[in-house]
Amino acid sequence: MIQLSGSVGEEFLILVYKADAKQATTIAEDLRRQVENSSILPDQTVTISVGVAGLQENMSASA
Repeated sequence: MIQLSGSVGEEFLILVYKADAKQATTIAEDLRRQVENSSILPDQTVTISVGVAGLQENMSASA
């Protein structure tokens, strides 16, 4: 399951449930590529930067 949430300013948070780091990285790269190849703004290139962080079962989200 993937959930998109608005964040501060131009930043967004995408939560990917039940995915390992490799799967999450693939999803992030696919999204980055789709934005870059889109025609969101005519005659302009739009890019995004993405990062992947993981949370394991024994970790606290508040850390």
